[in-house]
Amino acid sequence: MDLKSIILRALRSRKYTGMAQYEIEILYNFSRSHISEVLSSMESENIIIRTGDGRLIKRVWLRDYYPGHIDKFIRIGILRSSEYIPLISGIYSMFNDYNIKIIPFDDTVSLMDALKYEALEFAMAPSLSQIMYAMTSDNIKIIGAVASGGSSIIKNSNDNKRLLSSALSSMMIMSREFARGKNLEIEFFKNPLRAVKEFKNSGYISIWEPYSTFLINNGYKKVSSYEDYLDSMPCCMVASNPDFIARNPGVLRIKNGDYNNDILKMFYKITGIGIKNIKESLKNYDFKTDISMETVYGIIEKTGILMDKNKIKNVFYLNK
Repeated sequence: MDLKSIILRALRSRKYTGMAQYEIEILYNFSRSHISEVLSSMESENIIIRTGDGRLIKRVWLRDYYPGHIDKFIRIGILRSSEYIPLISGIYSMFNDYNIKIIPFDDTVSLMDALKYEALEFAMAPSLSQIMYAMTSDNIKIIGAVASGGSSIIKNSNDNKRLLSSALSSMMIMSREFARGKNLEIEFFKNPLRAVKEFKNSGYISIWEPYSTFLINNGYKKVSSYEDYLDSMPCCMVASNPDFIARNPGVLRIKNGDYNNDILKMFYKITGIGIKNIKESLKNYDFKTDISMETVYGIIEKTGILMDKNKIKNVFYLNK
């Protein structure tokens, strides 16, 4: 394996901690001059970032994992949902002279970890899990809602009692309410595309867009909608961190924007669902970015979990 591949693999495993340049010299059997040459090449290709750590030591990170803001570079962490398309389009409009990278995650904890380490400028994730995570960190602020709606509970034609759902999300609340008195067994998934494939062995699935539209268009029956249990409460929110917000206060007023074919193609790669279904799925959301603390408290009350309202309020930049 060549040195560049070795360094890439090592830095992926180190993520936000990176590694000191001398570690590379010690661990791998290459000359110091060759290591320096390869790192310089990777730096010029914008693959890595090197910074001073003390007087002599240099530390190296993959650019995507660098724990700090990078000039003219925006990283947006999302789950695999079409819900984020208009808000991401708004960010593209606001930062039109920036290099923007969309990074999909399979679970909210990994996504929010990246934001906590300042390896993201924006994180878009389910409201419930985002609120709970932000309450444990001083480095995360929720700046608005993404949308409401856009999720369904769908039934297979068999009599299987499995209900597939995602944890700490609006899907979890929907699933719990739907399952009452039905003797259903709720099982949680992370990757929605794998869950859609597993659905053939299950009786029900609680799923967001564009997967809901895809299943309905393939003959499966919708038996319940987001609005049946959560009214117009936002299913996802967008967060950033105080340092980035202080340097870019305009993000507190960010709005949904118009999407184009390039955005749709990007989300085809992210979700694995065709563009026709993605476009159709957007009709099932009520897009909005302004919410009140009363709405936020309502989301928490739906879970039945007791939380300190003052602590909840501290994680929000609302009513800008």
